[in-house]
Amino acid sequence: MFFVFLLIAGAAAGFAVNRATNRRFDDEVAAVLGAAVVALCWIGLRMLPLILGLVKYALILAVIAGAAAALYLVVKKR
Repeated sequence: MFFVFLLIAGAAAGFAVNRATNRRFDDEVAAVLGAAVVALCWIGLRMLPLILGLVKYALILAVIAGAAAALYLVVKKR
């Protein structure tokens, strides 16, 4: 239900921005664009823990790969 209120608020914001910018779009298009922006932001915020978790594991793998490369260079130098 909260998400529906966010979409309505996004549609109202899109409508208001469209009116403030001398109606670049039709009112319906502006409302859909405003709701879409809110929906994409909501999805992005919901996915943030997943994205940060993946970044954390990617950083761990990068550190391991860097250590392995450094060890390889040290062994190869001898």
